[in-house]
Amino acid sequence: MKLKIFAAALLASTFAMPVAAAPIYAPVPVANYITVGGTDWAWASPCAFTGGCSSIDLSYQSTQGWRTPTRVEWAARPTVLDFAGKCASAWFDNSYSHCDFGDPDFPGVAMPGVQPTGVIWDFGYGTSNYQGYEGLAETWLVRGAAVPEPATWAMMIAGFGLVGFAARRRAAVAA
Repeated sequence: MKLKIFAAALLASTFAMPVAAAPIYAPVPVANYITVGGTDWAWASPCAFTGGCSSIDLSYQSTQGWRTPTRVEWAARPTVLDFAGKCASAWFDNSYSHCDFGDPDFPGVAMPGVQPTGVIWDFGYGTSNYQGYEGLAETWLVRGAAVPEPATWAMMIAGFGLVGFAARRRAAVAA
């Protein structure tokens, strides 16, 4: 009887899921990211983008427009408090599906010789000058907001109207 239970447990463990999390290959739900200034921000990992404790998988999410922020976007970034518990690491991170909301946030800590985009302890740019901070860095990714469909149609119709008006006016002058 014990041998049968052991065999059943061994068989079940053969098909068990691995401990490491795999990213979710689906669009990130609106409930898991924030929009600030027309840009979507996702807290993508409790690790630095490079040199951290895990790796970021953008193979699917890059097709959805997610990428690392530019310096201009980084300068206008939201704060940890803006996320209010919204975490998207399950869609980007190969190992973790949580965000470290409890990590200290020192947005004013400027370290000599480091660019302003890399000086934040709690955010996603690990810096080579301060290797000790890379393990504490988080990764945030951005996506540019899409152009609203109604505005696109209104602009297209207005453009056609202007072209039609110009063509009609030109035809009236020629007659």
